[in-house]
Amino acid sequence: MLEREERMLAALVAMAGQPQSSSPSQSPRSPGVKDKVGDMAIEIADTKERIRFMREQLAKNEQPIKDFINGVTDAQMRMILLLRFTKALTWREVAGFIGGGNTKESVKTACYRYLS
Repeated sequence: MLEREERMLAALVAMAGQPQSSSPSQSPRSPGVKDKVGDMAIEIADTKERIRFMREQLAKNEQPIKDFINGVTDAQMRMILLLRFTKALTWREVAGFIGGGNTKESVKTACYRYLS
């Protein structure tokens, strides 16, 4: 969800940087004039605030996980847990990082065996 909001922010910022074409046929004709630039600025500010809030919540929720992982005495298991559950690496990526002939199945099995 955070990644989606970050992509949205990037798209909004990119759109805001593009010049808006205005031709007489596109000019507002009524008192209900829309301020596209102002609306875009508000949307960007709102999206930034949602991202800030999400990051704050993630940090708060992540701390108990980090505390648990830091308490693991086996260095390799601690690394497996860290890579998988805080860095969100795939099992294949974890195995590649750990090395030593480990496969995605072996690190996954070791992890869940440790957790049970």
